[in-house]
Amino acid sequence: MKENAISKINKMGEIGGYLTLIAKIFVIMGLVLCAVTTIAFAVIPEEFMTVTVSGNAMVDIDMGAIGIPMDEIETETEVLTVEDSSFDLNGAEYYVKSMKIVENVLQIETAAEDFRLSLHGMVWVMFMAFIKLGMTLVTLFFVSALCKAFRYCESPFSETVTKKMQNLAISLIPWAFLTAVSDMAIQSCFTGNLEWHLGIDLNMVLSILLIFGLVYIFKYGAVLQRESDETL
Repeated sequence: MKENAISKINKMGEIGGYLTLIAKIFVIMGLVLCAVTTIAFAVIPEEFMTVTVSGNAMVDIDMGAIGIPMDEIETETEVLTVEDSSFDLNGAEYYVKSMKIVENVLQIETAAEDFRLSLHGMVWVMFMAFIKLGMTLVTLFFVSALCKAFRYCESPFSETVTKKMQNLAISLIPWAFLTAVSDMAIQSCFTGNLEWHLGIDLNMVLSILLIFGLVYIFKYGAVLQRESDETL
């Protein structure tokens, strides 16, 4: 029974190693593509291509649906025109164009200021993608080392396995902050405003804590196995 379980662990490590190798190949290809694209966007003249983005939104509020009749107000009554009223949302400036009542429905028309995005602005987006792929490659190397440890181990409760698992958990720590930083950089490219704020990916934090918990469980298992071997 013990030999069969070890054999399955070794097999899982072997399969995991092959899958990790395939993932590393695709990530390396992505890194090369990001690097070439980033250089191309940086070298091409900024005036070569620009994208102008504009947005409009219409909000309809049916007052009759909540029991507030507005029949006494004439159809298409202009309630408010506020061309100069604006507000900021995620670094982009929006303004309310008009508010009016049409057939018992309050209509609010809003619009966002146009903004231009050039190829040079996309450099930061591609650079952050390059950083993320680089971090992914580093993590895959630690995963590969753990799979190798499982593939050749005589027992999962060994110092080699626990050490590789602990290294994997440590390699995941930067991921808890990388998402917030990358989102901040991408937002600055599309809004033109750079707002510094740090966040933590709670899902990644929980994953790291889970792996560290498994590390100590495996270490405890190694102690029990060593005591059992000494007793025999």
